[in-house]
Amino acid sequence: MNWGMNRFGWPMSAGLICLAMLGNLKAIALPLTETPSIPSIPKGARTITQPPSPYEKPPSINSAPLISQPSRQLSRTEPPHRPIELIDRVVAGSDFAQFRDRLQRAIRNRDANFVQSVLPPEGIQLGIASPGIVSPLPLAELHLEQTDSWFWKLLEKMMRLDSCELEDHPGSIPDAAIWACPNIANTFYRQNPPPLPMMEVDEGANPVVVIGQGVNVRIQPRIGASIVGVLYNEVVTFDQTAWNQQGQQRQRTLSDPMTGWTPVILPNQAHGYVYNRYAYKLRDPRALFEHVNGEWRLFHIVMGE
Repeated sequence: MNWGMNRFGWPMSAGLICLAMLGNLKAIALPLTETPSIPSIPKGARTITQPPSPYEKPPSINSAPLISQPSRQLSRTEPPHRPIELIDRVVAGSDFAQFRDRLQRAIRNRDANFVQSVLPPEGIQLGIASPGIVSPLPLAELHLEQTDSWFWKLLEKMMRLDSCELEDHPGSIPDAAIWACPNIANTFYRQNPPPLPMMEVDEGANPVVVIGQGVNVRIQPRIGASIVGVLYNEVVTFDQTAWNQQGQQRQRTLSDPMTGWTPVILPNQAHGYVYNRYAYKLRDPRALFEHVNGEWRLFHIVMGE
């Protein structure tokens, strides 16, 4: 696999993108004054309960032999667990809800034609810069013809959750409504506000939001390793020490947004790994959508903000 950099400095694989997100970025709490005001939950909005994934099943009576049973499960009521509840602010049946459903199907089916049709012809903006500051990445460099390309995996991770909300972010049209998916960071800070505005989250306490019912935490980053805990839509801590002990090639493997692993520390101080499909850091990418000429399009993927 080519680990090179393109002319914009962006990695051409999911590995290096997620390495930047997981390995090298400090999580900085958003100032309370800059947190967008959130309207009351509209009629039709719903809370999120994610089903288990076929890729990393929680233990059950009918689990495949490959999935080992835990010697001890962490109870959902055992303190000091930090539960989190995602809210989907997209009203069922709305125009954006229909578009999102269609996009999710296209991602599952690797429908390159549909995905390309919702991207700007000049390319997509990547990063924290405002539109127009950095040249967009050309569509050819997204490698949509490769079903396992970094861009497909990134799309799949961002759109796995039905958890979007309106966000105050500049688009190509003044005062346009911008939908952001997923809304992990905003949800976290609303439910876990820092004690003071502008207060930094301690790097050693960098939160990881785990979304799923019965997500296994394994002692080693591989299917079949012993299970040290089970999580249910809650917040744990990123294990920076364990990450730093990995070699660069190993970090690239672990950084795959769907099939890699995130080292975490559980509330009882046990150490383990969570399958990346379920693990979200606060500065992970989110997709921004705007309505242009009667059509929804994905115009910006924000990273590290």
